[in-house]
Formats: sequence, structure tokens, C-alpha cells
Amino acid sequence: MHIEVIDDLNMIIYLSNIRYKFESNTKEALQDMLKDLFSRLKDYYDININGFYNITVFKDNNYGLVLELQKEDIDYIDYFDGQVDMNITFENNVQFLYEIDDFFNLDEKLIEKVKLYKYKGKIYMQISKNISHIDMGKIIEFSKIIYNDSASQIIKKGEMINIKHSFAT
Repeated sequence: MHIEVIDDLNMIIYLSNIRYKFESNTKEALQDMLKDLFSRLKDYYDININGFYNITVFKDNNYGLVLELQKEDIDYIDYFDGQVDMNITFENNVQFLYEIDDFFNLDEKLIEKVKLYKYKGKIYMQISKNISHIDMGKIIEFSKIIYNDSASQIIKKGEMINIKHSFAT
């Protein structure tokens, strides 16, 4: 789990499949998982989630979930400690890319399972075939996750790198 606090009202939570397996697409199942997650955030990270949140869920079969939480700044309702109301939106067909420093460090077996793009001087990797949890862990450790509109723009406007040609030279 990785938490990125944007400001007092916004945060992004990254939940990898390695630790958090979420196979359902129902809001009820997600609400149950989020209740457990919010309890863990309070207990282990001293992050107290209470109030009304708009939560956008981005799901990738290889990585897991990215949750964008936006707290509504509502003055007229007092929420008790730990009381959370949620408006959950699932974003389907979301592209996930992984910004990497150098593709020459990638395992040759992994190279066969990814596509590489170059965009604005940076290298991005897209997983195109199923990979193991170990390979996913390596990718997560050495990359930055790019998703949704940013990833779509990179795929659309970026230059695809011919991996086999790059290794031949």
C-alpha cells in the first residue's frame, strides 16, 4: 500500500494485488474492504478517515486498485470519529503504465510481456500479458504508476519502442 496525500481533502491510495486481492466489482464488497482499510489507516498510519468522500476506483488486473479519495467539505453535518459516507465510482477500461528509468535493466522474460513507450523524454511500460507476482513486485519497486487519462495520452501520443531492435544493437 502506498498513500499519497495531495492536500487536506484529497488523497490517492495505491493497493497492489500482492497484498490486497479484490476480485469483485460490487460496491458493497468494495465498501466492506474500504471499512477495513480505513481502520488500518487509523491504527497503523494515524490517518483518520471520516466524513463524506467521493471515491473513484481504478482497477488493473495486474497491479490492483488505485483509489482517489476526495473529501467533501460539508459544514452542516457533523460526523463522528470513523463515520464515513461514500459515493463510489468505478472507472472501467483504464490504462495503467509504469514510468521506468531504463528498460535495459528489465529481465528478458519480462520484456516479452510488456510494451514500451517513449513520451516527453521518459520511458513507460505497459503490461500486455499476465505476469507473476514476483515480476509485478519488481515493477512496482522501480517505477511510478501512471493511470487513467495520463496513461491514455502517453499511449496515444508516445512513440512505441521496438524492444527486440533495441536489444539487438
